[in-house]
Amino acid sequence: MDCDTRGGGRLGGLALIWHNDVNLHIIAYNKMLIDFYVLDPLNNENWNSTGMYGFPCQSQKHLTCDTIINLFNSKQVEKWILFGDFNLHLNSSEKQGGNHTEQNLCTLFQETLNHYGLFDLRYHGNKFTWANNQECSNHIKERLDKYCVSESWINQFPRYTNYHLLRYSYDHSPILLEFWDKSECRGHRFKRQKIQRFEEVWSHDKESFHIVKNIWTMTNGDSTAKIQATLHYLSRWGKSQFGDLPNKINHIQTHLGLLKDQIPSKDIISQIKSVEKDLSNILMQEEVWWAHIAKMQWLEHGDSNTKFFHFNANQRRKKNTIYAIQDNQGLTWNDEIHIHNTFISHFSDIFSTSNPINVPDAFDVIRNRVPDDMKNELGAEFSA
Repeated sequence: MDCDTRGGGRLGGLALIWHNDVNLHIIAYNKMLIDFYVLDPLNNENWNSTGMYGFPCQSQKHLTCDTIINLFNSKQVEKWILFGDFNLHLNSSEKQGGNHTEQNLCTLFQETLNHYGLFDLRYHGNKFTWANNQECSNHIKERLDKYCVSESWINQFPRYTNYHLLRYSYDHSPILLEFWDKSECRGHRFKRQKIQRFEEVWSHDKESFHIVKNIWTMTNGDSTAKIQATLHYLSRWGKSQFGDLPNKINHIQTHLGLLKDQIPSKDIISQIKSVEKDLSNILMQEEVWWAHIAKMQWLEHGDSNTKFFHFNANQRRKKNTIYAIQDNQGLTWNDEIHIHNTFISHFSDIFSTSNPINVPDAFDVIRNRVPDDMKNELGAEFSA
């Protein structure tokens, strides 16, 4: 990171952040770029990547193309992904409002990418990734942020999706590239049965207290029956109140995106601020939700760490996922149907016999861990 002091230490800085599981090595960096490579553990091969910030001054924008040329000549690599804010357009349609795009720079940028075999990835979302947030005729928006990749990189990662995410309280839209190696293309997936659990986010709504109190009082039976009835009712209420958070967020983001697509008048800007406030509130609820899922209760409210908690929850899921298994014939399977069948076959073999004998005698030697008096005490009706 190299931050310019003219911006109070927050101007002109680049940062690259990665997880410890990623075998990443920095090659070079300066105020305009960070160059690195990643070692693929599956085939022990590298693929290169460069994050860059293009020269912002009009008279220096051609230097961005010179930088790309110098990078390629110094690497001579096949698998390369180049991404960032290039401050350049591929054609005039990538800018709306303000001065006309300089066609010579568009042609230079196109020819540079074409000559070195780099493809501008197609995207999902709004075309423009930057806006100056000014009103009416002064409003300008441009597509400045891109992912450009080589053909060899695409062959290695054929499944990819490039997202232009919603621009929210900022002038740039985040861009997100998700991609998978060929070997990660999985077939049929089994649908897991959802287990009812108490969700910590419910406790942030005062209504949950009244639900627990009322259902506990109204339900007949022992404490087990009361707990089951309360959890069942809470789950139904929680699903309607919180369980649809992703859809609610998408709905608000879609509304906000439509507002930001319009030329911003004073009325539109007022609506945008109101919707952004609603989005902030529901994103806070999402943080609490993911904190609970990740089993981390030390979330600082208002700190936008949803991605962190989402990552932790997914990491737990990843650790519990079996990607390949070897059967008793020495064959390795990596699709879910064969993994499923291999487990069933293995445990059926070791826990079954064609000639069982003395089964009652085997159980007689097992001592009860919970004596009768403790069992009666645990089954007694709860009293506060």
